[in-house]
Amino acid sequence: MILGVINEAVNYLDVHSHLTNLIIFFATLLIAWISGAFKIIKGLAQRLDNRLRVRVNPATARIAFLKKFDHDGHEAARFAFCLSLSLFNPTDKNQTIVDFELRFKDRRRRWSNDLLPLTFPSVPRQDIGDNVKFLPVFFSRFPELEAIIGKEFTPNGKIHPNDSQSGYLLFIEEFNGSWLPLITNKGVRIKVICHDLRGRKYIAKGWAKSISAKKMFSFIPGLTAYAEGEKYLSSLHRWETGVDPLSNEGKKIIRQFDKKSD
Repeated sequence: MILGVINEAVNYLDVHSHLTNLIIFFATLLIAWISGAFKIIKGLAQRLDNRLRVRVNPATARIAFLKKFDHDGHEAARFAFCLSLSLFNPTDKNQTIVDFELRFKDRRRRWSNDLLPLTFPSVPRQDIGDNVKFLPVFFSRFPELEAIIGKEFTPNGKIHPNDSQSGYLLFIEEFNGSWLPLITNKGVRIKVICHDLRGRKYIAKGWAKSISAKKMFSFIPGLTAYAEGEKYLSSLHRWETGVDPLSNEGKKIIRQFDKKSD
């Protein structure tokens, strides 16, 4: 039956020979289109393989309110986000992350302004039975601890081919009213934005679970000092617009910088 169909098709083309060139033309277009599609898919796969994989470790992302107060009749609070971020490099080249930012969903259900990470007052730690586990922190050196354990403890954002790095980040901010984090049953929706040396951007989203300030202070010894003072806030916008250089505070800061440069 199949041979009969083929013979009929051959006889038809013999009678209508002008269709042969047309069929060849469309077949060539089809082959070229398929080849081009494969090239596009291959190029896209190569581009994806050339990118880092960034992940917020869900078991570590936490938010704690360090203090709550009233601001012009509105509820206000200072809060801290602490989380562990993992970077995976599936490529055959070194990849380097140079900075991190964090945004959270506020009570307006909008993403907040960018927050930048702060230096940890001490190494985060976790009690495991009778032992204490010290946890790595991005871009913060702890020479005393490194002297004890005999190796560098701080991930630096440079990930070798087929390797990974994980480290903790700390963000602290102070807002009031509808600019406060929106806490749901899952926690607070967050996203961490990373930039590499080439300016490429990587985004990882997750949820930060709410814990008590006492637990956060225990997890990061020395964090109690961060509950006060403008210098312990992460908002880049606040830093850009915060101090009038002609004010007494601004003049004091300028004198301090001038003294260092002498």
